[in-house]
Amino acid sequence: MVSDFKSADRTFSEAKSPGHSEISDTFMVLTGTKPEYNFKNISFKFTANKNEVVFNGETTTKTGSPYGFTYTASELDADTIIIKLTGTTPMTGEVFSVKNVNVVEPFERATLMYQKSKDQLLFLIIYQQTDMAKFSVSKPADFIIDPPTGTDLKDRGEPHAAFILKP
Repeated sequence: MVSDFKSADRTFSEAKSPGHSEISDTFMVLTGTKPEYNFKNISFKFTANKNEVVFNGETTTKTGSPYGFTYTASELDADTIIIKLTGTTPMTGEVFSVKNVNVVEPFERATLMYQKSKDQLLFLIIYQQTDMAKFSVSKPADFIIDPPTGTDLKDRGEPHAAFILKP
């Protein structure tokens, strides 16, 4: 299944805003869209036959400069791939009034899962390493959908952002 996933260009996106200042600031520094906080789109673009993925964010008035990651993928089960990101270059900036923050690090420990049956990318990013223990996301069923507004998690910690991105 991993080789099938990697065999085609794939772009997954979500229009929902991150909703937390630290996460919004992190996205803005990584994409170069600051100082706006109102994202209208985030996306991951996977390049066919390469271990490369580009993260991008867009505000209501400005499209960011995409940031590239490399990634590894492994099968969780017959329907799910776990994806781990590695930043290609350091990126630091101001996050919630704190200067020189490494904004790549939260992405490197983020949870990304591709679910083949639903053709969706599940994405959970947690700003602080110390808050990781508050989350127990290890399979797609751990992502809880709150109709009709979008996605959320049953076990919360802050700040975080959880998305179900679609092609």
